[in-house]
Amino acid sequence: MGAPSYTDNVTVLAPYAVIKGESYRVSGASVAGLDLRTKVGAWLKLAIACGGSTALTAGAALYAKIYRCLNADGVNQMNGSLFFNGVHTAIGKVLINGAVDAGVKSIAYDGAAGTAFAAENTVCIWGTDTIPAASGAVVANHGVEFLNLSKGVASPCLFNTPTKYDHHDNEVITLASAWDLWLPGGSVYSLVADHLFDAAGEAMICAAYLQSFDSY
Repeated sequence: MGAPSYTDNVTVLAPYAVIKGESYRVSGASVAGLDLRTKVGAWLKLAIACGGSTALTAGAALYAKIYRCLNADGVNQMNGSLFFNGVHTAIGKVLINGAVDAGVKSIAYDGAAGTAFAAENTVCIWGTDTIPAASGAVVANHGVEFLNLSKGVASPCLFNTPTKYDHHDNEVITLASAWDLWLPGGSVYSLVADHLFDAAGEAMICAAYLQSFDSY
């Protein structure tokens, strides 16, 4: 018996902004990584983040939803059955103070807005100094990345792992949520990024990547 076969670092959804009151959907019908009909399964890394510091009112939140689709995401009567529902409501935003190189575990930020952060928070570094005003792919000057904080109450932010990309002055860092999900094989899946807040608030960001377990 040979070694198990994997396909690593498959892009399901490259960093994508969704403005208030809108949603965005991808599925295995259009994204090969979400078609697991011939796979044992896959580990999905899924993350979403707020786009600023405008408070989300009661009943409003940012969602990342996973659906297990019938009929290869063709016509079926069960599009409302959720496999996973990830919710994010926390807000917090800082701006990077000065350019930093990849591979650092500490980033200084401007002012005192970092009091919105705490140890063990997940944050998103957006790769840009401007929160998108329209839904669409995030155009980053440097890479978008999601990191966990070991300290964040006062500048600088300290991360558990080093950054993967260079980052520039005034680039946005906001609070985020991230999950590792096991998707059993044999099905087609879909992903929905849903910004329920339609009264105020900045765009959310969503990204997803997976490692598929192809065969034993």
